[in-house]
Parts: sequence; structure tokens; C-alpha cells
Amino acid sequence: VLAITWHNKICSTKSLQNYAKKHGIFLLEGVEATLDGKHTLLYNITNEEMQKVKTHEDLYDLKDHVLVGAPHPFFVLPICLGSKVTEHKKLFDFIEHSHFYTERFNLNKKAVAQAKDHHIPVVANSDVHHLSLFGKDYSFLDCNPSKDAILDTLKKKAVGKNKQKVQAQTRPYKMTEFIRNGLR
Repeated sequence: VLAITWHNKICSTKSLQNYAKKHGIFLLEGVEATLDGKHTLLYNITNEEMQKVKTHEDLYDLKDHVLVGAPHPFFVLPICLGSKVTEHKKLFDFIEHSHFYTERFNLNKKAVAQAKDHHIPVVANSDVHHLSLFGKDYSFLDCNPSKDAILDTLKKKAVGKNKQKVQAQTRPYKMTEFIRNGLR
């Protein structure tokens, strides 16, 4: 499964579908939207719905089908969600474990604790602003490669035999990698 989330614009995957299918990739449309001045990941949202969403409050009406994620929530930039994760505890379906950390410097610890407290999965993403960052961190979703199965698994709606798991696969940067990638 691959989701391309541009900033504030839904990445249409229509032109890529045939190529992706030929290579065994399921594409999920999404966006990294700026709501209330904070980055928020949204999947399975239409352009029409996105035009109406300006705040986190606006997302509650879409919770039945839109997947809402908290990217790099406790990093120190003003665009990071921070306390919004707790303020909107019922809104977020998952919390991101950002790729940008080392063994000694890890701002993901609070995100992992919040995910546990909120009973939602931690998802490791590449957060690729540069292609060289792609693939260091990723997640295993134990489900069929279909939109409904993916959304149900991440929204923790799957039940019975279909109740599957999400496993974040991540490794810290070595200090030299961290410095090199932090300057990009």
C-alpha cells in the first residue's frame, strides 16, 4: 500500500493505477492538510469534502469514512499537532512514528505513549520530502490490499477473523544520517 500525501492538495492516483496494479501496489489517495494551522493526514477524502474542511471540528462529520492521522505530532515546529492530539482524542485513527530520530534524540516517544493511551495504532511513515528518505520507515498492515480493509484495519473497525494488526517498522538514524537528512 502506498499513499502519496501532498501538502494541502489531494494527490490523484488515477493516472498511476495501472502501473501500480501491474507492480502489486495498492494506491490510497490522501492529503497532509493544514487545519487550524496544524498538519493532519487525511485519507479517503474527496476534493469536495476537503474544500469544506477548515478545522479539526469539521472532520467529525466525516469520521465514518475518512481516515485521520496525526503526523509527527510532538515535534517542535508550530505546524505539529501537539495538544490537539489530546484535545481531539476521538478524532485520530492513528499516530505517526516519524522517521526523523536517533537513539538519543527521539521526539516520537510521546507519540507512541499517546497512541497507547488512545488505543490507536502507531504507523511508521517515510514522510518523504526527498526521495532518499523513502523506505527507511514503513508499516505492515495485516489485511487484504483493498481500500475498505485498509481503512477498517487502521480505524480499528475490523472484527472477528478480520481483526488484524498494524506493525510499525522503524529504525533510528545513525548520527551522520540524521545530520545529513536534517539539512535537506
